[in-house]
Parts: sequence; C-alpha cells; structure tokens
Amino acid sequence: MLLSRPNLCRGHLMAESTLSYGYAQLFWEVGNFLGYGRTAATYSDAEVAECDFIVQSGYRQFLFPPPLAGEREAHVWSFLSPVTTLDTGIGDVDYDLPDDFGGLIGDRLTIVSTTRRWPVMVRGEGQVRALLRATTNTTGKPQYVAVRPKAPTGTTGQRFELIVYPEPDAIYTLEYRRNILTIKLSTTYPYPLGGMAHAETLLESCLKVAELRGDDEAGVHTAAFAERLAASVSADRQAFAPPTLGYNGDASDAQAVSLGSSHSATYEGDTYGPYGSA
Repeated sequence: MLLSRPNLCRGHLMAESTLSYGYAQLFWEVGNFLGYGRTAATYSDAEVAECDFIVQSGYRQFLFPPPLAGEREAHVWSFLSPVTTLDTGIGDVDYDLPDDFGGLIGDRLTIVSTTRRWPVMVRGEGQVRALLRATTNTTGKPQYVAVRPKAPTGTTGQRFELIVYPEPDAIYTLEYRRNILTIKLSTTYPYPLGGMAHAETLLESCLKVAELRGDDEAGVHTAAFAERLAASVSADRQAFAPPTLGYNGDASDAQAVSLGSSHSATYEGDTYGPYGSA
C-alpha cells in the first residue's frame, strides 16, 4: 500500500499552537532537505516512503533520546508518563493494560474514591501469583498488584496485564502513572507529543536522521539536535520539577511535620525559621 502525500498547507493546526510542527511540516522539511523540492505532489512513491521513514525515525529518536553529554541515563519526558485509571471487577484478578502500556512508574497504585485514597503496592508477579494460589476465596480491597506479559499472538506487539490480590469484593478505581508507547505520526494523527515547546528539537531530530542517511556522516543538524535536546530536557525538568522536596527533618520527636513547617533553628545565637532569620 502506498503512503499518501500529506497536505503541506501551513495553515492553523486546529487547537494546537500555531508554532507547533505537525506531520506535514516535518515531512515537507525532510523532503526539502533531501532535494526533492517543496511540492509533495511531485514526489515519487519511493521519495514519499523515504520521507515518511525519516520522520518516524526522527520522532522515535526524539521520544527516546540518547543521554546528554556528561549524564549516564537518558532523560524520560514528562509527557510520556500520564496518570491513568483502571476499574476492577468483582472477583476478577487479571486485567488487560492499554495497548500503549510501556511500564508502571513508581512502587504503588492508588485506590481512589470520593472520600479516601488507599495505596496498593506493586510486587513481583511470582509473589502475587503465589498469594492467589495460597489463599483461595480471599476477597477484599486490592492490596498488591503485579504486571506480567501476556502470551504473544504474532499478530500484534507485546501486550501486558495487571494481576490483583486479593480478589476484589467491589468495583475499585485504581489510579497509576505509566510510560506510554505512542503511535506513528500521520495525516490522521499529525501532532507529536511534547507540543510546541519541543518543535525545533523534533525537527532537528528528523533532519539529523536525514543527514546521516544521506551523507553517512554527522553534520550541522547532528550538532543542532544535541543543542536543542539539551534545551528541551532543561525546559521539561523545570516545568515539571516540584518547587520543594519538603521539610528536611529527622522526625526524632515523633511529631508529624507538614511541608510548610514553621520550625526554627538556632545557630551561634541567631534564630532561623523556614523563611530566613527570625
């Protein structure tokens, strides 16, 4: 099946920022860089396929980038880890996770209701399965969960399921944060994750791929992508980092301390509170 040529009109992007790049704009920039001209309607089928391949490769590289210089681990974008909910059924212990599930974040889920929230701890699949085998007919509020891969079918990618202990005795809403595996860009789904703030980074990622495929060597776009990636990572960290990590106390007096603690300390005759010297 041949790929359709995207409409390269640079008009408004629906509810998106007008400074965002959609699939059509990325496709057009890649094609122009490769020397195919500015009119996609004149591209051969092979050129259309090549431009699409490069855009998808550049998008994957942007979503899962290499570590920044001087860092050991790659940055994980905040927009790849949304909060999701799952409703249990009475007596059901296994639940299909979304097709785009890419892993749980954190060591617990949360049961949410209109009045309270309860933690549900994540454990190894073997541990939860052993509990289910050892305690038949045990029901109640979920206490432990585990993620396990489903048997492959060969017709889809890998899928996962959540198993719960004990068997739910009611319908509970579980809230959790997860990594997602997004779909490819297309004329049907033109908007990349991250939005306008990372538009130039994504563009340079696509042009880096085009540059390496065309010349088999790094050039100006490889350097530009590294520069833009550092800027995007910095912006993502600043936008979603908490303003404070909380009160740094040892709670040795066994008294609870709120995040807005009013405790003060004395050093060399001067008393200091949470907002400076008292």
